[in-house]
Amino acid sequence: MKILCYIVLFFGATTSVAQQTIEEVLLKYNKQSIPYIYSEMLVEIQNDPTLVLLDTREKKEYQVSHIKGALHAGYKNFNLQKVSKTIKNKDAQIIVYCSLGVRSEDIAEIL
Repeated sequence: MKILCYIVLFFGATTSVAQQTIEEVLLKYNKQSIPYIYSEMLVEIQNDPTLVLLDTREKKEYQVSHIKGALHAGYKNFNLQKVSKTIKNKDAQIIVYCSLGVRSEDIAEIL
């Protein structure tokens, strides 16, 4: 299965880490093994029919708000087989996201 994964960074979501910049948090917790894209780039490619958006936040977070068309993948209860069945195009470009980019990198590495 050929899948490209990217992590979307939303710089507006820094309120929970007020003392650190988002870059500092990502350097501390991420391995930077998955390429990042920014929200502006996502807007440009969002209408691509081969694009799959995976929300790696928990179900309650997803229910409160999510990017239009995003599929819920979860984090604590992530199930690769379930997600794989949902993605019909095995050559899809997958973009994973969460609140900061930490959980999404973990899930992208599994994919």
